[in-house]
Amino acid sequence: MVVGEDDTYTPVAEARSLHAALPDATLAVIPRTAHLPNLEAPAAFDEALAAFLTRVEAADG
Repeated sequence: MVVGEDDTYTPVAEARSLHAALPDATLAVIPRTAHLPNLEAPAAFDEALAAFLTRVEAADG
């Protein structure tokens, strides 16, 4: 999951609850962003996505 630190649609507390309920989930909270962290901070979003894809690839190998 990727959530913006200032998101009001999916608050960080709610994202943390979802993360806790899903044992294999990852959570990235992007600072100084709201509901569209991929547009507001594309480099940080890309970094979180790349880390996730690396984790998935390692699990498949």
